[in-house]
Amino acid sequence: MDDAWDSNGRRTYLHDEDADRAFLKQLQRILRTLEWTADPDKLRTFGHAGSGEIIEIEPGGSDTSGHFLHHMKAFD
Repeated sequence: MDDAWDSNGRRTYLHDEDADRAFLKQLQRILRTLEWTADPDKLRTFGHAGSGEIIEIEPGGSDTSGHFLHHMKAFD
């Protein structure tokens, strides 16, 4: 899998919980304390102004329980 932080600036994690509304609200509260903010234009996406990094939450789909979390470096 082409998912390397050093070469592609990206990490992907799999989580067992469904990325439902309650989960996303709790995640947003936690991220807010670490200076991450919800992207007003992209669903399930958070950005960090200081680092420029991005977190995207991708639901696993109908045949999967859980979701993927993509953490990406800022690109110049």
